Amino acid sequence: MEFLYEYGLFLAKAVTIVVAILAVVIVVLASTIKHKTDKGELKLTNLSDNLKSLKHELKEELLSKRHLKLTRSS
Repeated sequence: MEFLYEYGLFLAKAVTIVVAILAVVIVVLASTIKHKTDKGELKLTNLSDNLKSLKHELKEELLSKRHLKLTRSS
């Protein structure tokens, strides 16, 4: 009877180790697969035209007509 107890304890330890190793392998594989499938897209927007327009509108609002004429001529 003691033999079955010892064998059962050994079997439980072996199964625990195998399950732990498999869990680690599955986590590593899942993370590598996830990183390969996530392909991002980078979109660049040129803001210079928007900023020039905003600068012009601000000058029109803030400057007097005389100062606005002077800035346009220079």
